[in-house]
Amino acid sequence: MRKNYLITILLVVCALVLQSCGPSREQKAEAIVKREIPQILRDTSSYEPIQTVVDRAFSTIYLDTAAARAAYRLIDLKRKELAIITSYDCAICGRGRTDWSDLSEAEMEKRNQWKAEMKAERDQKLKELADEKAKQEQIIKDRDKDLAPSKFIGWLVFHTFRHNYTHETKHIETIAILVDKKMDRTLMTYNLDDDDEYGLKNLKSTIIKVTKSNIIDKNSDLLKGGYKYDKK
Repeated sequence: MRKNYLITILLVVCALVLQSCGPSREQKAEAIVKREIPQILRDTSSYEPIQTVVDRAFSTIYLDTAAARAAYRLIDLKRKELAIITSYDCAICGRGRTDWSDLSEAEMEKRNQWKAEMKAERDQKLKELADEKAKQEQIIKDRDKDLAPSKFIGWLVFHTFRHNYTHETKHIETIAILVDKKMDRTLMTYNLDDDDEYGLKNLKSTIIKVTKSNIIDKNSDLLKGGYKYDKK
């Protein structure tokens, strides 16, 4: 009995020693940042790290990877929709031309037929986009309905860095990297720049429009308010 007890204590001590010899949470965070930055910046030569902070991540619709990916897809689809409407309408209207009196009756008939075909093609593409939008919106609605709130899901690595926005301008940017509980795998990366089209602000706005509710709780605020970098 005493022998088994001593073996158990020895195993516990060994486990603690091995755990203490592993990389710290902060060291893992730095390794994650080093791995992710080349995926974010095309040119890393101007990259200057400023600060890295690690915080716990709890389940919320904004941190749900399936919902976030669907929201980013909706942002892409919105851009495509605008591009299609602008391109086709501009072509159909004749790129600013308003006087078509110089065309013969046959030429005008041919133009009107062409316009009808262009509109039909535009409407078909818009319908395909609408179907895809409905699919992505349903993903967000389903995830919002099935989400278990306030559940520990991993860690948020907030990283602030400086890089060249243009050849002459330095830009300070903050990202939040969502990783699993063991900090081995990156689940999602969020840009906290409000002016970025794919930033957290637009992501939240997109999800709110789909769920019809403004989700305000300590967990959703954690992504934005859990970390602030003082530029002074």
